[in-house]
Amino acid sequence: MNLKIKKMETGNILIGLISIVAIVIPFIYMYRKSKSTERGLVKNIKAYAENNSLQLDRSEAVANLALGLDSKNKIAYFSEVDHGVYDTRHVSLSDISICKVNREVREVDYHGEKDKVTHSLEICFYPKNKKDEVSTFLLFDEDKNKMLSGEIQLANEWVAHFNSAL
Repeated sequence: MNLKIKKMETGNILIGLISIVAIVIPFIYMYRKSKSTERGLVKNIKAYAENNSLQLDRSEAVANLALGLDSKNKIAYFSEVDHGVYDTRHVSLSDISICKVNREVREVDYHGEKDKVTHSLEICFYPKNKKDEVSTFLLFDEDKNKMLSGEIQLANEWVAHFNSAL
């Protein structure tokens, strides 16, 4: 009788451990993949800066994009990755008068109440020469990414960094 109870306890423990492992492993995998992507983005911006004989003083990555700043040369960097392909570019802040966040929202009816949902989010660089084109870093597009993951906070923080470098 005692042996039968011990076998049942061992079986329950084994099932519990297998269940925990099956639940935890996907989260660990997603976290590691996310951190790997963020490290890759920052590494990509550093390489881009070096290839253009520039520097990178500070950088930050969120989800599939990264922003960076070269305070000495007044350069703003943007990098994003889509299916393993990096797109990196920069804007010379010495030609910019101001930098702003442009957040387009749309209203949705949610259980009888109006709510605002971010449709797109970008950082806009307005040139000193009004004839020049406004440069943008697109951080979020609802048609491409379904959920925000820190892009609004990132945009607000980095607009402050970029404006302080102007």
